[in-house]
Amino acid sequence: MQPDKMKNKPTIRHEYNTDLLFAERKINYNKFVEIRNDGEHEKWDEISYVAQSPFFLHSLLMNLKVEHKLRVFKELNEFSFEDIKKLGFGGSIHSFFKFDPEQIRDRSLTEKRARLAIVLDIPVVFTLKDYPTTEERFSYNFIEYREFSETISFYDLKNRIKRPRERAISTYRFEKSFKKDELYNLLTETVFCRLDLRKSFFVIELHPRSVLDIDLSAVRKMIEIFDHQVIRVIAYIPPLRDSYKVCLIGTYIKEQQSEANNYAEEILLKKEGVQLAPVNFNLDLIIPN
Repeated sequence: MQPDKMKNKPTIRHEYNTDLLFAERKINYNKFVEIRNDGEHEKWDEISYVAQSPFFLHSLLMNLKVEHKLRVFKELNEFSFEDIKKLGFGGSIHSFFKFDPEQIRDRSLTEKRARLAIVLDIPVVFTLKDYPTTEERFSYNFIEYREFSETISFYDLKNRIKRPRERAISTYRFEKSFKKDELYNLLTETVFCRLDLRKSFFVIELHPRSVLDIDLSAVRKMIEIFDHQVIRVIAYIPPLRDSYKVCLIGTYIKEQQSEANNYAEEILLKKEGVQLAPVNFNLDLIIPN
């Protein structure tokens, strides 16, 4: 993600330092908001730099209230407010970010926030509560996926991957009862999926029960299912979650791989990802002559 070039570096350094002071709890929330003076500004440029340290990002997020958490995830997922509106969130998306606890009483608004959680890739409990307890985080875990995911087979997902005119986000679940999947190591139980279709590449994001459920055989089968459109497979722990996500990054045509590879490298660099495929076993380094 490239910071806004119209914003000068001294300003970014100043606001980066503000985020750091707040993450370390050296200033309170009111002072943080006063210094930042965001208003309804589109960008939060320094998040690109904050994200280079996952622990800094985590510390910042855990101290932010709902509105600012949502703004951070908007930046992390490279959305503009207009992009989010195009995904089915009409009206004033700015006001929707400013959460009012009374909204929880309105089922339609709660459902809308759950869908927003899927789009922004943030656990839904953090869109409903400023500082959820450990028990609340556990009880709400993946509830947005349980409520809104369509159950399909892993093979059927291939038919859902088509180049979109505009970026599209959808969610699915895979059940072990779909025997034709044959990904037994992966499908030890329900696996939730977030499909992110971008204009030049796609990302299949899987949430297995444990990274221990995934091995080289399962990764190879997944790549084969998509006729080798998948060019990179990377696992990492996403912000505000405590379990691994497995990302299958692919392209619609072989000639357009640069943006997909750039995205993969960003995950490896900024999110401390682990590449599962392709695996380059250099035997000369592993087993010297």
